[in-house]
Amino acid sequence: MKGFLRIAPFIGFVFIAREHWELAKAARFELDGRLRESSKLAGEDAVVFEREKIGPLGIELANHCIITIVFCALVVEGYIYDYAARRLSDNFVEAHLDKLGTVSKWVLVPRLVTGKEFPKGSKGFELLKELVANRNSLIHSKSGPLFAFEQGSDQHAPSGRAEQILEFNGQLHRKAEAAIRTLDELALVMESLDPEEITSFFFQANVGKRKSQIDKYGT
Repeated sequence: MKGFLRIAPFIGFVFIAREHWELAKAARFELDGRLRESSKLAGEDAVVFEREKIGPLGIELANHCIITIVFCALVVEGYIYDYAARRLSDNFVEAHLDKLGTVSKWVLVPRLVTGKEFPKGSKGFELLKELVANRNSLIHSKSGPLFAFEQGSDQHAPSGRAEQILEFNGQLHRKAEAAIRTLDELALVMESLDPEEITSFFFQANVGKRKSQIDKYGT
């Protein structure tokens, strides 16, 4: 039987996701400080400060969070395909599994390989479903009216869509944090189902086997 080295792009995606999460945390910290500064300003000073200091930081934070979410989703998709291909063969995956959704693959593949049920009541499963939903909402986002204008008038009022956008932007940081936690929790689940697997190393998660090695050797 021939042995093959595999190309696994998802490993590179792990570093992108975790790097941008660190950048998101730094941007959030700086933005919180700017917001405290802005609370002491009024009038035109407040407007200029918000436009020049707060606005760009808000965009930077949102960008880092979006990248974190999308690349975490790419990681869990890429990993479960690679795991299935390693344990069941590429031909089997392409013939029987590739058309399944990401969540279904995470439920079915470990069962086929190990004979054990994926714990649907676990935090990892809950976070996985949330990550896929958040990724889909970003990838398949739809435009909508931000303001409703009266014909022949310069008056406008925020539409319901505007409130949704503001709320969505406010939740991005929480969603990015949950995306990173998804990698950590899924690493624990996979290593508990399959003792031969080293998911925590693949995901660069400071849990499971990787944490044990860090605690013992410091690397």
